[in-house]
Amino acid sequence: MEYFVFEVALQKMDAMLSSPTRWNCQYQEVADIDELKLSECGEAFMLLISTLTGVFTLALCLTE
Repeated sequence: MEYFVFEVALQKMDAMLSSPTRWNCQYQEVADIDELKLSECGEAFMLLISTLTGVFTLALCLTE
């Protein structure tokens, strides 16, 4: 299971780092956006880390 999760994570990282719009603000269409804009790559990275944390936390709970 760990190998599969690791492989999927690598594919997601490749996709987000090779995107031509990776450093663009993800919320460009919102008019009253804050000064601190989050890029597409930053948002995708945080989502990936959050997902991996959830997967491995669940895996640890199931093995105990």
